Amino acid sequence: MSTKNKFLLILLIFIFLGVFKINLCSNSINNSLTASSINQRVNNTLIGPDLNSVNKKFNEIRDIPYNEKSMNCKHKSELFATYLNENGAKNVSIVTIVHNSGKYSHEFVEWNGHFYDLCNNQVLSYKQSKDTYLIKLERMGFTGITIESPYPNN
Repeated sequence: MSTKNKFLLILLIFIFLGVFKINLCSNSINNSLTASSINQRVNNTLIGPDLNSVNKKFNEIRDIPYNEKSMNCKHKSELFATYLNENGAKNVSIVTIVHNSGKYSHEFVEWNGHFYDLCNNQVLSYKQSKDTYLIKLERMGFTGITIESPYPNN
């Protein structure tokens, strides 16, 4: 075998081993990204706290007894929105919708296009799509003005 052919063979072996090693490294990195990692990844985009923790915190706040003066929908929504923000979530808003009577309003959280209502136990209120949830609220008489305010409101 000529020196040139030996050189090409050795070069091909090194390239093969290099590619194989890179693939092994990337597979071990990918395997280390699990649902229990600090931040949930969807389509390789960081979206904030992991979804198991979000669900746990949502249930924890939802289960705090409702009190019209000290722990109403505004208080619960702000607690949840604060939690989301403190854990790296983006696109968090407080949504206020007026009841058709005009006598009161209701507040809940919007995060990444989904609604989280910590006070409404009459309908499923965790991670609802915007359209679906507004239809449910309309059936309960909330047909007035809807205002979305980014949270925190700096």
